[in-house]
Amino acid sequence: MPGILLIFPKYKKTCIIDFSDNIISTIELDDFTGLNQLETLYLQRNQISTIVQGAFDILYKLSTIDLSNNKITSFDRDSILYLPKLGMLAINANPLKCDCEMRAFRQSINARQGDLLVITAQCDGTNIRMTDLTDSQFGSCSDNLFKTITCMNCKNVRSTEECIKQNFTTTCAAPSTSRPTCFEELVYVSSGLMINKGCISYSQCLESERNNADQCYGQSTARCKFCCVGELCNKPALKGQ
Repeated sequence: MPGILLIFPKYKKTCIIDFSDNIISTIELDDFTGLNQLETLYLQRNQISTIVQGAFDILYKLSTIDLSNNKITSFDRDSILYLPKLGMLAINANPLKCDCEMRAFRQSINARQGDLLVITAQCDGTNIRMTDLTDSQFGSCSDNLFKTITCMNCKNVRSTEECIKQNFTTTCAAPSTSRPTCFEELVYVSSGLMINKGCISYSQCLESERNNADQCYGQSTARCKFCCVGELCNKPALKGQ
């Protein structure tokens, strides 16, 4: 049943949703709009085979997702990228196809450097868990999440347009254990808004986005940092500046 979550009554302060044991087949892009306070999401024992890219991106406080016992064959490499507080992901009892996209997804898990518990499934047709495969067992995969990228680089400018006019960039090198990430930082001071853009590691990005809850909202001198991945991905304004 695609889109069932779209008709679910959404209360802004909802922190737990239990949709286990239903017949949901698809998680749509807008299913969780307005549920920014959600911390725990139970979707086990459904018929889910498709999770639209970006479906979880707005759930900054989400700490637990249970997607076990569904029909999911693959996860997008960036499906957990923007979930800084995620601590437990259950994907066991799914027919995972352990291909190059799943290798990239595992790299995303490893980039979190142990702060995420993943209850995983065996790869379809094998008795080996996805997290236990060697890189070569995923097949001939040339793509690597830890590749060098370029980020916009500016400091204490008044607008994204001013940053673009300066046209300064920086090369974000790829360390062996963390994914290179671009960032945009919004600093609200008495004189107005200041913007910084640059490059940090993915682990630093997660820590910064965790701190947004304390530093970014409801403060007279707020400091908000948002991250993205990809070539010059921080060139436009992030998160609806």
